[in-house]
Amino acid sequence: MFASEIKSILQDERVKRKINKRALHYFLALRYVPGPDTMFQGIYKLQPGHSLTWKDGMINIKRYWKLRMKPSNKPERYYLKKLYEMLKESIRMRLMSEVPLGAYLSGGIDSTSVVALMSELMDEPVKTFSVGFGEERIDELPYSRLVADYFNTDHHEFIVEPTKLELLPKVVWYFDEPVADPAAIPVYLLSKLAKKYVTVVLTGEGGDELFAGYEHYMWMCNYKKYSRLIPLIFKGMVPRVVKFVPMSVYNKFWKFSSYLGNEGVRRLSEFVKLAESDMCDAYMKFVSIFDETELRRLLLQTRIHTMREMYSRYFAHAGTHNLLNTLILLETEVQLPDDLLMKNDKMGMAHSIETRVPFLDHELVEFAASLPQHLKLNGTKDKYILRKVMSKRTPEGIMDRKKHRFFVPIDTWFEGELGEVFVQLFSEESVKRLGLFDYRYITHILEGFKDSRLYYARQAFTLLSFEIWRRIFIEGMKPKKLTK
Repeated sequence: MFASEIKSILQDERVKRKINKRALHYFLALRYVPGPDTMFQGIYKLQPGHSLTWKDGMINIKRYWKLRMKPSNKPERYYLKKLYEMLKESIRMRLMSEVPLGAYLSGGIDSTSVVALMSELMDEPVKTFSVGFGEERIDELPYSRLVADYFNTDHHEFIVEPTKLELLPKVVWYFDEPVADPAAIPVYLLSKLAKKYVTVVLTGEGGDELFAGYEHYMWMCNYKKYSRLIPLIFKGMVPRVVKFVPMSVYNKFWKFSSYLGNEGVRRLSEFVKLAESDMCDAYMKFVSIFDETELRRLLLQTRIHTMREMYSRYFAHAGTHNLLNTLILLETEVQLPDDLLMKNDKMGMAHSIETRVPFLDHELVEFAASLPQHLKLNGTKDKYILRKVMSKRTPEGIMDRKKHRFFVPIDTWFEGELGEVFVQLFSEESVKRLGLFDYRYITHILEGFKDSRLYYARQAFTLLSFEIWRRIFIEGMKPKKLTK
């Protein structure tokens, strides 16, 4: 059987609803399930760039397209001109529609670039949609308003209130399998708002992967580059020194570092220690919600499936000079389809909104893969070439902004209703009856929240997303009755 949604397959009573333990381990590490696995045992995803042929009772899966990182060496002006032309053409093609269309606008580099070029190509004002949380520390609404005013867009905003957390079971239901990305809730609500005005939206997904926009790219590549300058006698001291650096220093690189608390610093110290010998393990320390040590404490079973099983092949040849492209290729093939694109597609289609991603036109992706490394990450300047191409076409200061992830205040949410739901669903009795998790680690999360708010809020939200999914899809409970 095959379908575009797992729900359709589950209608056949012959399909047994069982948890895929390997996928569970991957999910706890990444907060999504990387393909071809799903959280259901025996149900799989057809991977991007693959075709499946069924003939005479036999299944044949074939890969027909693969991204290859092949940096070329041409003058910078060639790449600048080419990127502008290709991105504009990609957007022009995605403006072909018989229904109203618009764009999601965060005020960041990617979405601003999309809106800027849409404004060049469209005769009427672009309809733009933004979301906020009513918290000054995280809201990007001032930036999205700046961009909207500059391009005179038909702008609409939505504020996500904590009371909207009651939507979480519905969001999980639309996903089919757990995706513990808290941004799914605002994207769901933003899609609901956009549907009042448009049927198609363009988004900036893919820009971070193509042009090295994530903070950990800069951290890992620069550490790899400059750690060689540290005398061997002092290298063993670096992980210990990391623990004593004031949090205000880390906040300059990522403004929410202090909310990760001592556990975040511990992870960074472990990254530094591992980076000298194994960049694959070091990477997992950076991106994991639950690292391997924590998984062993959380899970009752002895066999633990770690992401190393999937990631090691990417890092096999990741030397100093091609580490950046290794990270880009890995996250383009793994995280992008099963987390970011899954989130936009499922939350959009929940309201019959089609999302289009001009950065991911296959020819543009291949062109980005041919860029020299310094045009993506130039010292501490990420997205170097995209910033340069769009700097004179956008409001002053937007292209000079530091990377600002779409941050959702789950640490604040867990102080209220979400924390109450977590305690209710993960009572000692419930956890022991489930037989998957060690209740001692649940209490560790609750106690650790006082010191490392965001760190443990992310772990709690991941567990909560799984448990809501399990109750809906394995036990067959109705979403509205989950917390009664």
